[in-house]
Amino acid sequence: MSTDDTRRDYGPAGCVGGIAYGLAATLILTTAVIALIVGFTLAP
Repeated sequence: MSTDDTRRDYGPAGCVGGIAYGLAATLILTTAVIALIVGFTLAP
């Protein structure tokens, strides 16, 4: 489903959901990057 469909179906709520999804994805990616850096730093 495209972004336009979501916006048309849910209005402001769909927009908020999209922002929340974006923040969650960013948080997950950031956590993964930090985990990689820590893993390489602690590696023998």
